Amino acid sequence: HIDYYGTELKNRDESTFMVQVFEPVSQPVTVIHGNCVSSPNISLNCSVSNGTNVIIHWEKVSSSGDHHEIYDGSVLVIDCVTEEEQYVYKCIAENPVSNATSNPVNIDLCNRTNHTGKRKHLMVLAAVVTFLILSIVPLIKLTVLKGGQMAQNTKEEATTEATLNQEMEGSELRKISQQRSVTE
Repeated sequence: HIDYYGTELKNRDESTFMVQVFEPVSQPVTVIHGNCVSSPNISLNCSVSNGTNVIIHWEKVSSSGDHHEIYDGSVLVIDCVTEEEQYVYKCIAENPVSNATSNPVNIDLCNRTNHTGKRKHLMVLAAVVTFLILSIVPLIKLTVLKGGQMAQNTKEEATTEATLNQEMEGSELRKISQQRSVTE
């Protein structure tokens, strides 16, 4: 309740005013929870130590500068799996009398291959194993077949050799017989 006195106001006119006092916001502090190596998501938390009626939001700007998004709230969840580009994140805190911005937050998405790469590595490993199996099995079959064929060839060669030996022995026996007949 404020009373005005002066030449302008007569008869002690009274007016009622509502006064609000806002404490300016302090610089936001950011905390990163998680990483793209061990988790598919990262949470960015933002808070201020001073300020009245503070509204907090996040600004996401691509490293190229051509992509810009705003997210309301003090927590921002980043999906490491679907995030395609490197971004810079800033927390902005504001109230009717002031605003403040956090230091830029850079998330290293290069390490995300350790998470999503596990799937890719498993897929590559499965493909390599499949290729090796498909390549080795026919080689083993071929080796077994060749080994069997070689055994069969060896058997046939032995049989042929035995037959030849028998034939040679038979022919030598005939020669000897013929020689005996001639000498008798």
